Order: sequence, then C-alpha cells, then structure tokens
Amino acid sequence: MSDFLANILSHGGVWLLVIALPMTVAALATIRGARRYVPLLAPWATLPALVVALWAPAGVVADVPWFLLGAQFGLDETGRVFLFLTATIWFIGGVYAQSRSFRDHAGTHFFVLFLLTMAGNLGLVVSLDMASFYMWFAVMTFASYGLVIHSRSPSVMRAGRVYIAMAVIGEVVLFAAMVVLAQSAGTANFEQAQLAGVSPDRWRLVSVLSLLGLGVKAGVIGLHMWMPLSYRAAPTPAAAVMSGAMINAALIGWLRLLPFGQVELPVVGGLFTGLGLLAAFAGVFIGLMQRHPKAVLAYSSVSQMGTMVAALGVALQSAGRWQFALGAVLIYALHHALAKAALFLAQGLSEQAVPSRASRWLTQLALVMPALSLAGAPWTSGALAKAGLKSEIALSSSVWSDWLITLLPIAAVGTVLLMVRFVCLSWPGKAAISQQAAPLPAAISACVMVTLSYSTVWLWPNAGPANAAEVASSPKALWAGAYPVLAGIAIAWLGVKTIKPVRLAPNRLTLPAGDIVVLIEKAGKRLFRLIGKQAINRSATPRQPLA
Repeated sequence: MSDFLANILSHGGVWLLVIALPMTVAALATIRGARRYVPLLAPWATLPALVVALWAPAGVVADVPWFLLGAQFGLDETGRVFLFLTATIWFIGGVYAQSRSFRDHAGTHFFVLFLLTMAGNLGLVVSLDMASFYMWFAVMTFASYGLVIHSRSPSVMRAGRVYIAMAVIGEVVLFAAMVVLAQSAGTANFEQAQLAGVSPDRWRLVSVLSLLGLGVKAGVIGLHMWMPLSYRAAPTPAAAVMSGAMINAALIGWLRLLPFGQVELPVVGGLFTGLGLLAAFAGVFIGLMQRHPKAVLAYSSVSQMGTMVAALGVALQSAGRWQFALGAVLIYALHHALAKAALFLAQGLSEQAVPSRASRWLTQLALVMPALSLAGAPWTSGALAKAGLKSEIALSSSVWSDWLITLLPIAAVGTVLLMVRFVCLSWPGKAAISQQAAPLPAAISACVMVTLSYSTVWLWPNAGPANAAEVASSPKALWAGAYPVLAGIAIAWLGVKTIKPVRLAPNRLTLPAGDIVVLIEKAGKRLFRLIGKQAINRSATPRQPLA
C-alpha cells in the first residue's frame, strides 16, 4: 500500500487530489441538479488527505512546475501529524453539520465556504514552498470569513470586521517575512532556505515578521482580539475546525519558516517565550470573566497556544535538542487540536434538545472528558503531551527553562479553572430534557471526537516517552497531573463560596469578548468625536476680513 502510494505521490497527482477534491465538490453548487449533494459530500472530501496521512510513506516529494512559481508538495513526519489532525477534524466537523436542521438552516453556501476553507487548510499543510503555502493560507483565511459571518446579525458582522482586518494585517506581514527569506536564501523552498546559510540578522528579521504575521492566526497576545469574537460568532462546526485545525496553520508555518535546529536565536527565542508565557496566563485571566462558553474556549486557545509558542522560543535558543523537542511539540499540538475540537462539538451538543436522562448524561460526559484531558489529568492525552513538553524544556539549555518548569504547573491550574468555567456554562440541566430527539450526526461526531482526543496521542507512533504506559502510571507522573486538577477544582469551589455571599455585581466580574477591540473602539469613537467638535468650532468661528 505504501509503495503504491509512493509511486503515485511522486507524480503529484494525489497531492492535487487532496486539495482539488474539496474545491470540486464546492463547484457542484454551480450545477442546479447537483447542488443538493454538496452538503452530503462535504465531509467525504477529506478522504484522500486521510489516506495520505495514515498510509503514505514520509519523505515523498512531488514537483509541479506549472503551478505558481513551481510548486512542491510532500509529506514528512511533521506534515503527517498536521495532515492527520486537519483532515480528521474537518471530516468530523462536516459530519456534525449533516443534521437536517443545520443543513436546512445553513444552506448550500455555508458548505461551499466550508469546502473552500478546507481546501486551503489541507493545501498549506502539504505545501513545501513559500508561494504555495502563502496562496493556500490566504484561501483558508478569506474563505473562513464567510463562515464567521454566516448568520449576518449585527454582532456577527462586527466580529467579521475584526477578523478580516486582523487577517489582512497578518497576511501582509507574513508575505514580507517570506519575501525577505526567499531573497536572502535564493530559493522559495522551505527546506533549502533553512540550509542556505542565511545570516543571523536576516533570520532575526524573518523570525520577528513571522511572529507577527502568523501570530494573528495563533492568537499571540496583543493579536488575539479577533479570536473570541469569531469563535462565538461562527456556527459550531466552523468554530470546531477554526479552533482545532486552522489555528495550527500558524504552528506549521513557524516550523517551516524558522531555522529550528540550524541557528540559535536567543533574543528572538526569548521574545517568543515571553509572549507565550504572557498569553498562557492572560488567556486564563480574561477567559474566567467570560459569560459565553465559546468565548471561554477561545481564551483557552490563546492560553494553550501560548504554551506552544513559549516552547518554540526555547527551541530557538537550543538548537542541539531540536529533533527531540519537535516530537514533544507535535504531540502537544495533536492533543490540543483534538481536545479543543471535541469541546466545541460537545458544547454545540449541549445546546441541542436532550430527549432523556441517558442523553443528558452522555452530553455531560462529552463535556467533562475533553476538559479533563485539556487540563492534563492523569491517564489522559493531556498528561502525556504535557509530560513530554516539560521533559524537553527541562533538558534544554535555554535561560528560560527554569522559569517555564516553575510556571507551567501554575498555568495548568489556570487551565483547570477555565475548564470548570466552561463546563458550568455549558452544563445541560434538567430543564433541557425534551421529547424532541437530538440530531444523530451531531451526537455521533461529538462522541467520536471525544474518543479520538483521548486515544490518538497514546496510539500515535513515537508519541511522547518510549514507554508511555509506564510513565503515565509512575507515582511522580500521577501526582504531576493530579495536583493542578485538584488545586484548580479547590480554588473554583472556594471562589464560588466566597463570591456568592458578597453578592458582587456581575458586571464587575466580566470583560467583553475581544477585550482590546473594545478599548480601541472606544478610543476611536472619542477621537472622531473630538475631531468633529474641532471641525465644528472652526467652521463656527467668524473669519476676519482681509486688510
């Protein structure tokens, strides 16, 4: 099977099929008789990508000289992880959208945009040159704008404006980073550029530009304000793929662009680590003051991606251990993507009608299990992912290592608090019981995603330590995973017991989603009001006659 796929992949046909099939299904919407099949076929457009991710041999590269500047598509072990999680999340998100009530409400145009965004997301994962990566990155970004503004309400349109403004800024800066690197290296191929002997000064410039350009997609603190607005505005299937799959486009972009294992950049690495730690804690602080569960999950993504950005910063400072650190980063990304997508789907399921107590218990379990995994509880995928990340950080030569080892458990406690907040906001109570059956595709897809979020990391080849079962069952590992969970639950319980008697005003304990956006909007309104007053005063002032 792998040899057969290798022969086909070397000619580029399957790579184009991975990208072209979603676009072909979307194009069926232009044919009147075939239009009704677009929603039904949408999930299955990911099948070529899943086949390639699971069975194709690594290292196969195909040149497509007639595409753009001469494209290259291929699959390495890094791309395999991202292709698998991307295709899996898009497939299950598409199945979730198959419930008849959602299909009828969403209409064909939602699935057309869903498929175009899917094509862009899959295309950037298998692209090995800068021009192709940037093109598919742009396709994904701009097509997903239509998913964000799907319902067209005033609040949703505001979220769309913030999203598209930040996306354009990120696209421009990312383009500048790629132009600088391609000009310095004399090639647009990622691997060749990393080995081309680019000067450290140019690498620093490329790194800072990529931090800003891709940081928009990753929710780097200061560039994150679009995320809580867009995740809340988007329908559940779209929010699941945005938080689980699309957010990792930034991570794979950094892995392709930056000279990990080749050049040490201590100053830039410190910048990555500092901003990552700031995001890890700021995401928790702001997320705890949200009232909508999707907004809580958005700030959780800011926090979790901050942890990965901090780990990349450490890797930029210690090139010698990059191959070991890469495995830890990939497993953490796989864990976070599947768990976060499972949480969004479970939250959407909790909003559906619950026909029985058994269904309610299943929904509650679907909420709690990925929340525990994201918190790193013992015997979950999060425990393995966080243990691997901590071990690599401890063995690195970065000056930030000791700080990270100390602060990451505190951030884990914050994650537990966020998950408690999310579960409480999403919890289906007795009032949710109804005689109307919950949509079966939504229930099945949510349960499958929860199962994958637990099992995939443990079953993935070379995942984490060599003997994962032994590591997970050791007393030290059990305690390392248990005490942040216990501490977070205890703090949440004490907080509820303390705040309730005091009867604090609810508005004092909340921040609006988008935080910085609100401040910018208020400052802009005051500025325009001031400019308008000055213009009125000038026009009202009588002009002096000329002498």
